[in-house]
Amino acid sequence: MLNKAKTLDTKTKVGDMRTESGVKDTHQLFFLETLFASYKGKRGKEKKQAALDEAVHSLPEFITNPLLRIRGLDPNRGTPVEILHVVLLGFVKYLWRDLVQNQIGKNDDKRKLLETRLYSFDVSGLGISPLAGHTLVQYSGSLTGRDFRAIAQVTPFVAYDLVSKDCLETWLALSKLILLIWQPEIEDIDAHCALLDTEIKNSLLCAGRWTIYWYNKPKFHIFLHLTEHVRHFGPAILFATEAFESFNAIIRAKSVHSNRHAPSRDIAKAFAQGNRVRHLLSGGLFDIRRMLLQTEGSTPVQTSETSQAKDWKTAGTGAMSLVQTPNTATSYLGLDNRAIIKQGLCLRDKQPARLFVHTAAGAIFESPATHHTTLFQTANEFHLQNGDRCTIGQFVIARQGPEGFGATTPARIEEILQVKGSEGAEMTGFPDFVLLRLADASAASTTYHMPHLKLTSQWRLVKFALTRAQKTILCTVNTPHNCADHACGIGGSRPIYQEREMTNSTRSVVSHIDPYDVMLNTAQMRDALHVQKFRMPAEILDEQAVITASVAREIDLRKAAKQAKQSEKTAQGKSRRVLQPQRKVLVLVVHLEVKQR
Repeated sequence: MLNKAKTLDTKTKVGDMRTESGVKDTHQLFFLETLFASYKGKRGKEKKQAALDEAVHSLPEFITNPLLRIRGLDPNRGTPVEILHVVLLGFVKYLWRDLVQNQIGKNDDKRKLLETRLYSFDVSGLGISPLAGHTLVQYSGSLTGRDFRAIAQVTPFVAYDLVSKDCLETWLALSKLILLIWQPEIEDIDAHCALLDTEIKNSLLCAGRWTIYWYNKPKFHIFLHLTEHVRHFGPAILFATEAFESFNAIIRAKSVHSNRHAPSRDIAKAFAQGNRVRHLLSGGLFDIRRMLLQTEGSTPVQTSETSQAKDWKTAGTGAMSLVQTPNTATSYLGLDNRAIIKQGLCLRDKQPARLFVHTAAGAIFESPATHHTTLFQTANEFHLQNGDRCTIGQFVIARQGPEGFGATTPARIEEILQVKGSEGAEMTGFPDFVLLRLADASAASTTYHMPHLKLTSQWRLVKFALTRAQKTILCTVNTPHNCADHACGIGGSRPIYQEREMTNSTRSVVSHIDPYDVMLNTAQMRDALHVQKFRMPAEILDEQAVITASVAREIDLRKAAKQAKQSEKTAQGKSRRVLQPQRKVLVLVVHLEVKQR
């Protein structure tokens, strides 16, 4: 492009080259614009060429972006796939808008049914707020990444009979893929990348089997590079831009007190000051001797020998007391520990303390050796280390513990026990024992392609622990009802709450048949590391057969549309030929009447 810019009147050609090649170096563009402007206003080819040559000679040695000259930097391979824009604001947005606007369209009954199913969906275990069905359907074209994050996890359970089979299969393939993408830890990178490649290919083939037009979307091609970037950078959730999008409000807040002369500098200084304060109030160390040297105007010593252990200090107890309890300062600095405070805490019920034999666990197990005469208190809920709220009847993922039951397995919480007078009951508020009923997840649903949970007759009484090595309850899971097999419909109503107060208005809800027939939602993003172990393997599709059949179907549809259009034109032509003699007769009659007059 530079060589082309050294020739007169090539601004349009250079612009076309930038568009065709896709290489748009904004740093170099400044110098190219300088060359184009050098002969602007000059008359005569010789004067223009002389001005251009002078501008070329005044160019610096390097006019390309300095970042492109960094050794070892490959901008194409070094720019990871953004799962926020490619997956949530890409695939999920495309599929959801097609579902609402094309699959359902203007069918009011289906729209109402979809809204009701969204309202009625139990989001426990997903870590999201209850779904606003009307908003998600009515404003399907104006949703945010947070909305699509919820949609991606629930759509197979609310739209299973509202869309075509190929559309549903595409959603199910995407739900299996999402579980791998939002996995925060990777135990075996080779096995994970191989599985990720398989699921990406399967998802794209399902979309192509539905309609080949999906392949016209650039994000479907970008998606193919995700495995390479995961191998290079680690789990995709680490380089997701969702977290950084939330800083927009913080950046705006930092610029409120700026004089707008140098807003970037003011924002950077404000963030630097905030980081210093956060470091000090978090118990961070600082070299007091170096700070004294800097305040005296001396050159700070950079050698490591000058810093001794005694020179490193922390903030005093007075300053640290400012962040001991949650307040405005802790919230502003990101030091709010309310979630940490809840870890392990349980909420007792109103039942009186009783002996172990009078509890649900006592009807199954013998009393622990050291608690024959001890009283036990029961609770309604408790919190796990990751902040999950566990209630009676909630399904969880449990792993092998001191009691020695199986590997990781789904189970349902049946009872929460505290030993009266123990440290857990009186000091920390933690439960001492949790009664679990194991569930079998080996059977798969033919509709959802997800594990079908069936409670077994196996029970386990586990000790509660928060430490990583000892904890047996890992996380809660989402267990939607198996509505597809029971044909659950709308029945009953639920009061509407506004401003946390119940109103007289009601909303229709789905009435579940056999409510204990539930599925394990393997599209759950939260705690994906533990949930993905129960995912069902994808069906391997024949790539050549799928693409060939999809292209052939599209050709047939085009031929049928062309023939229908041609038949319509032929029918219109015949009708015109039939009406033409009548028009001539009418004109002749009018002409004769005028002539007679």
